[in-house]
Amino acid sequence: MKVLQLNSILLGFLFLLFSNFSIGQKKEYVWPHAEIISGDPLALQGKKHFSITYDYSGMIVEENETEEEYLQRKLGKYANNSKKGDKIRSKWFDARKKFYEPAFEKYFNSTANSIGMVGVNDGSGAEVNLLVKTLWLYPGNSNIFFQKVAVVEAECTFTDYEGGEIVKYVVKYALSHIWSDFTFRQSSRIAQAYRKAAIILMGDVRKKIIRREKKNRDKN
Repeated sequence: MKVLQLNSILLGFLFLLFSNFSIGQKKEYVWPHAEIISGDPLALQGKKHFSITYDYSGMIVEENETEEEYLQRKLGKYANNSKKGDKIRSKWFDARKKFYEPAFEKYFNSTANSIGMVGVNDGSGAEVNLLVKTLWLYPGNSNIFFQKVAVVEAECTFTDYEGGEIVKYVVKYALSHIWSDFTFRQSSRIAQAYRKAAIILMGDVRKKIIRREKKNRDKN
């Protein structure tokens, strides 16, 4: 049993490396993390209600394409079947509300609930607004033999109800889970990447707030 477990671990590790480095030549590998661009996440301490909105404008898809360039390339083979092409295009955009944003919000909350924070999509009356602007999206690819994981990088800006910036992060290299896509659906892979982005972002906020709370307790 121990040998089987060890082999499974080694296989998973090798598969992860193979999947990560298969993403492309032009994008260097970066370990998943959240980078503070400006402001202080400790200013979020005590805030409870968050409204989350999303911006996909201007994002880069795959190596260095605009979203429209990517779609035109992918849909080129359906030039003689406009109905099929339109259906695929619609599914691409519909997946945002149906899969990606719910995944982000679910794991925003599962990560932040322990420090009393709750986030909802475009919620009214929130103390804090969070704008998640996707900078780079690698949709990945998979079949029964091979998987390229999906990756999301996003600028995440927390502002108060008057629009004043509190803290701005960039979440780097949020990967889909390597075993998440036995359905081989693109939407599943990308949703997993947004899930990871929420965990990375709010994990950093939570860590910093808990450290401050512990430091304050130790002083007393």
